[in-house]
Amino acid sequence: MVFFLSKALWCLAEPGNFIVLALTLGVILAWTRWRKLGRQLVVGAAVALFLIAILPVADWVGGPLESRFPPPAAPPHVAGIIVLGGYINPWISATRHTAALTGAAQRLIEAAILARRYPDAKVLVSGGTPILFPDVFSAPPASEAEISERILAQLGVRPDRILLETKSRTTYDNALFSKARAHPRPGQTWILVTSAWHMPRAVGVFRCVGWPVLPWPVDYRSAGTAFPLRGFDLGGHLRNLDLFTHEWIGPITYRLMGRTSALFPAPQG
Repeated sequence: MVFFLSKALWCLAEPGNFIVLALTLGVILAWTRWRKLGRQLVVGAAVALFLIAILPVADWVGGPLESRFPPPAAPPHVAGIIVLGGYINPWISATRHTAALTGAAQRLIEAAILARRYPDAKVLVSGGTPILFPDVFSAPPASEAEISERILAQLGVRPDRILLETKSRTTYDNALFSKARAHPRPGQTWILVTSAWHMPRAVGVFRCVGWPVLPWPVDYRSAGTAFPLRGFDLGGHLRNLDLFTHEWIGPITYRLMGRTSALFPAPQG
């Protein structure tokens, strides 16, 4: 229920969708006696889109998220590597019967690199089926973890090293089900690989379930502290703004539900 509710509410809160709804409502009102309000909505939506296209608004929003956990020094030994799903397009993978990767594919690539660096470490892939209505397919779509297992094997990771967690659909599920799958022991070092913008929420959830992990951020989308002008790119800037806004809303929701250790988790020490 939480998964379905979060998807539905986010469709309304996503900045891109919100601007489109405001623009549509403004056009409709422009033909009614509330035409003044309609014009204001249209102008406001147009100005918002223009500013997002030319200014690094997304970098301003996402920079603090991605800078929260700096890349750590590589430890001498690790027990395991956890990679969180979110880098596979479930619809295309299911309809085309192939592994369709998204822009977050660096998560999986980095896990394979770490697996080579630490040949004795387990590689735990956490990701279920994020499709809202999987029953529309003639055959149940494979989970992200199952698809990732095949890719990791092709990249040279031995199958006996790979652990699969195939039930999770949220970040909280990732932490809870992965811990049950890995059975980590006190004193062990487990590396957590996920996107830099997702790391604060992920670390907070893993700490909440009692599993301290070593954050290993990848897949940066912002330019850091410089915030340079990036050129006129409405589509790219708006995608990143939607992504970063979602990541700010996520910890707030999780904090209210008691599913994270802190609203904006910080590095240990």
